[in-house]
Amino acid sequence: MGTLLKIDLPEELKAALKAAGYTMERLSDEARLHLAASLFGRKAFSLEQAAQLSGVSLWAFIPFLGEQGIVISDFDEEEIETELDAAQWLSKEQKK
Repeated sequence: MGTLLKIDLPEELKAALKAAGYTMERLSDEARLHLAASLFGRKAFSLEQAAQLSGVSLWAFIPFLGEQGIVISDFDEEEIETELDAAQWLSKEQKK
């Protein structure tokens, strides 16, 4: 069983959200998605953990992170070069 988070909204905000087309379910879903992105961006959660919290698939969560300006990897230049070299080597090996 999960943990329930509660947010108390002033009545005037509830009315504004309703007028904007938000249901409590939509607001909850959106809050989970943004909370998950924030926790991933702060490195509190792994990508998999954040996707799980978000309630969407990993493959739907990754583009959302991009839309929020949150990168999913933080390789430095040397690491990127190493990975590219390995990929090129593997590509040549498969052609043999």
